[in-house]
Amino acid sequence: KELKKDMYNLHPQVEEKPTTNIIVKSLVGKRFSASMLEKFAKCQYLFYLQYVLGIEQPEDIDVFSVIQANEYGTMAHELLEHLDKKKTTKDEFAEMSRKRFNEYLVFNPADNDTLANDYRKDFVNMMQIGYELEEIDGTYCRELDDSYKEPNTGIIIHGLPDKIVDNGNNTFRIVDYKTGRNVSHKVDDVSKMIQCTLYAYVLEKKHHKKVSGFEYRYIRKNHIVYSDEKGYTMDIHYQNLEKVLEDLKHAINTGNFVPCEDSKICEKCYHKDICNKKKG
Repeated sequence: KELKKDMYNLHPQVEEKPTTNIIVKSLVGKRFSASMLEKFAKCQYLFYLQYVLGIEQPEDIDVFSVIQANEYGTMAHELLEHLDKKKTTKDEFAEMSRKRFNEYLVFNPADNDTLANDYRKDFVNMMQIGYELEEIDGTYCRELDDSYKEPNTGIIIHGLPDKIVDNGNNTFRIVDYKTGRNVSHKVDDVSKMIQCTLYAYVLEKKHHKKVSGFEYRYIRKNHIVYSDEKGYTMDIHYQNLEKVLEDLKHAINTGNFVPCEDSKICEKCYHKDICNKKKG
């Protein structure tokens, strides 16, 4: 803890309080991704530290893991991105997944063969669940990198949805794959819903494609979080996103990035010792 404090003493630009009444020019005209907006909605001051002052929150790396979570997810996304169930059987996809994992091990050899085998089996099982969740028909497009300037705030948002599905009735839905061990998305948690909401928002506002809903597919858990749970409509999700954009515009224009009030978030935050809203 003391070492952490000493480290921040080397960065005098980190202020005791967020800046006030100063336009943050570095953010003017910037394109904002879903992950950036998620962080802002989670804690504005955390966003300020990372995207204004450039102080990153270190990633959690498990040195005993055969493969890191981000690489695990990248492999899964690559396989699903090229999956066509009309041309590939479940067994063939399992073999493709096994081969892809083995290729990773060639360049990143594991010290423990038994552990590597367990990870391989877990990966192949997960991909078979992903195969079952995939549609045979209806894929409109995948990995569409697009942006849109929200007219009321002037904030430019952009995103890269894993998949857009054509429902066949002039409506579409957004699909995002998740490979985590725990289901973290909740329909009533704005920061967790921003990613797919942003993708849907751009598709509707820019391309005039009606979006019926979106879903987060947890392919390891064989579980889907749907956008319409608890009666949430797309209009509600859009209103929540627009409120986040309004708050971001205000923060950019005033330089005032307000720390969150959620003790659970603060407890896990790497920067909690320098936040001006220290909890008890």
